[in-house]
Amino acid sequence: MTTMALVGLACQGTIGDTAPDVPITTPPRAPFEPLPAGLRTMTPSQYAASVRAVLGLADAEGPIEPLGQWASSIAAARGGFSPTTVEAYEQMAYTAAHHLFEDGTRRDAFLGCAPSPECSRAVVDRIGRRAFRRSLTEEESARWSGVADQIGVDLGDGYLGLEYAVAGLLQSPHFLYRVELGEPEGDLVVYTDHEMATRLAYLVWNQTPDDALLDAADRGALSRQEDIAAEVRRMLLDPRAEHGLREFLAELLDASGLEGLEKDPAVFPQFDSQMAASMREQLILTAAASVTSGGYGSLFTSRTTFVDDHLAPLYGLDPIYGEALTEVTVAGARAGILTTPGYLALHAYPGKTSPALRGLFVRKRLLCQDIPPPPAGVDTTLPELPEGELVTTRELVALHQESETCGACHRLMDPIGLGLEEFDAIGAHRTTENMLDIDPSGELEGVRFDDAIGLGATMAAHPRLLPCLVANLYAFAAANTVAADDPALQAMLDALDGDDVAGAIVAIATDDLFRFAYPDRGEP
Repeated sequence: MTTMALVGLACQGTIGDTAPDVPITTPPRAPFEPLPAGLRTMTPSQYAASVRAVLGLADAEGPIEPLGQWASSIAAARGGFSPTTVEAYEQMAYTAAHHLFEDGTRRDAFLGCAPSPECSRAVVDRIGRRAFRRSLTEEESARWSGVADQIGVDLGDGYLGLEYAVAGLLQSPHFLYRVELGEPEGDLVVYTDHEMATRLAYLVWNQTPDDALLDAADRGALSRQEDIAAEVRRMLLDPRAEHGLREFLAELLDASGLEGLEKDPAVFPQFDSQMAASMREQLILTAAASVTSGGYGSLFTSRTTFVDDHLAPLYGLDPIYGEALTEVTVAGARAGILTTPGYLALHAYPGKTSPALRGLFVRKRLLCQDIPPPPAGVDTTLPELPEGELVTTRELVALHQESETCGACHRLMDPIGLGLEEFDAIGAHRTTENMLDIDPSGELEGVRFDDAIGLGATMAAHPRLLPCLVANLYAFAAANTVAADDPALQAMLDALDGDDVAGAIVAIATDDLFRFAYPDRGEP
C-alpha cells in the first residue's frame, strides 16, 4: 500500500462520545443470508496442509509449498485459478509424489502392497478418498488405477505408474476445489454429510478430512446438530486443531501483510526480511497461545510471547535464542498482541508510527465497527510546523484533529492508537520521541487508560469483543461476511459460555447458517 493510501486511511474513523457528529455504524445491508452453494478453492496454507494429509506426511515434511492465489478464506471461496497457478499445482503434485516414492522404505509403508492391478485399485481408492473427500465412483477408481497400471507397463516400472497416478489425483479438480453444492431442501440447499466433513475439517484443522471424519460422513452422522457438535469436539482435541486456530488468527490479524513489509533503512537499518518473517510467526504463535490458555480476552492481556535473535533486541533482551522462536514471559509495558512488534510494525508508516492506523485496525477488525470514508477531495496532510521545531506524534495528531474535514475522524481513532506510542514503527519500546517525553495515555469510548497495558485491559472487557469474534470466525468458516450485531448471529452468541474460542467454533459449526446455503442461481 502506498504512503498516500495509508494517509487516506488515517482520515477514517469514529469514537462514540467524543464525536457524536460522526457515529460508529454498521454497514447498511439486506437481511443476512448464507452464500450460494458452489465450489471453493483452498488458501495456500490449506493446500499445503491438505497435500501432506493426503500423502500421510508429517508437518513440514517434504518440499511442499503453500500455493494458491487467494490468501483469505473469503477470497478463496470466490476465486478461481490462473494458468500460472494451474502450472504451479501441476509441478507441486509431481514434486510431492516423487518425494513420497523416492525413498523405498517410505514408499512401501505408504503403499502397503507391491505393484499389481489389485494394489493399484487399493491405493487409488484409499488415496483418492482422502483427496476427493469422499469415496471414488467406480468409474473414477477404474480410470486412476488404469493410469497406474498402463504407465507401469509403458515405463516398465510399476512403482512409477503408482507415483504418476498419485500425482494425477493431486491435480484433479475434485482435490483442488472444495465441492460444496448441497442438496435441495425447500427453498434452500443443505450440505451433504461429506460436504459437511469438508467444511468442518477446513474450519477446525485447516486441511482435508481424516478417515474418521469421512467414516462419520459415510454413516450419515454429520446431518444432525448434536452429531456435528460431538464430532467437532473430538476434532478440537486433536493436535491438528492448532493449525486451524493459527490460520484463523493469521487471517484475523492480517499477518500476511508482514510478508514483504518494508521500513525506511535510514531510520531502521536493523529491519530486514528475516525480522519481518519472525514478526509474522511470533504474532500468530502469541495469539494462539493466548486464546488457548486464557480465552479470547487474553489476546490483549497475556504476558506470554515468543522471541528469537531477530526479535530479542526489540524487547531489550540479549540475542541468546538462536533462530527458533522461544516462549518468554514479558513484563513492563508489554501485554497482548497489540504490543507485539508484528502488530506495531504492520500498522505504522515506513519511518514513523501512526496512531490512526493502529486505532483503525482495532475499530474495524477487532471491534467490527464501520468507519466512514473521508470526504471526497479531503486534504490529509498534516499542518506545516516552523522549521526546527520538535514535537511528538501526539502533538502532531492534536493539530490534525483541529481540521474541519479530518478532525472528527481522527478523534475517533487516534485516542486508541496513542496508547501504543511508546512503541516505534518496528515495535521497539521507547520513552521519548524527538527528545520529548511520550504520553501513552488514551481513550476507548469513554474509558480512559494510561498506557498500552491499560488499552489491552480495556479491549478485553469491551462489550463488542465477543460479538466481533463470532462474526470474524463465521466469516472464516463460511466465507461470508456478517455484521457483529446482526440478529442472525445471536443464536451463536447465546450458545457461548464465556469467551472460549473452541465453544465459538462448536456454536458456528452447528448453526443453520453453516449447515445450509442458497442454491447457486448463476448470479455474478
